[in-house]
Amino acid sequence: MIRRSTWILVGLFIIVLVVALYLQRSDRQTGAEATPTSGVSYLFDGLEGDIQSLNISAAAGDTVEVEGGPDGSWTLVEPAGQQADETRIGSVVSQVQNLQVVSELGDPPALNVIGLNPPAYRLAVTGADGQERVAFIGDVTPTESGYYAHREEGPVVVVSKAAMDSLLGLLETLPVVTETPAATAEVEGTGAPEGTATPAETAQP
Repeated sequence: MIRRSTWILVGLFIIVLVVALYLQRSDRQTGAEATPTSGVSYLFDGLEGDIQSLNISAAAGDTVEVEGGPDGSWTLVEPAGQQADETRIGSVVSQVQNLQVVSELGDPPALNVIGLNPPAYRLAVTGADGQERVAFIGDVTPTESGYYAHREEGPVVVVSKAAMDSLLGLLETLPVVTETPAATAEVEGTGAPEGTATPAETAQP
């Protein structure tokens, strides 16, 4: 007959084994989670001066490209033929320069799982130095705190969702000037507001 003390030892061994397996699994999951970066980091680190051009394209085929002029103006290069909303473009460009990295993934999931192979979006920026910098944008994170992204040959990171939503909004609503209807309608054939008497209608003394 097995002694009672032996059963106790067996029970303790099983408990220790279960705890060890749990901790090992927990460590693997922690490595795959996003960890906050030390200090402030930006997706386009090293981008100094004014942005000369910005190109955003989606895997679906939609593309928006804007180009800056020496006087600070903006031109809508693609799609062409429309007047650019320079105020909105200027606001979006400032978001690009401050596109903050929220966290960096030490052991990221497979790129095809998080929308980076193929990438959902491609973001290309040309700085004052004439160098083009490219970043690829994937899916929104499960916690909806940001988007998965990475630079060419760079680590997978999570970038600010609010800033990226502003950029991707250019694809949904083009940054163009829309015409507004005339504020005052004229009466057809007279050129005068309805109800206004013309000289011919004025009674003679």
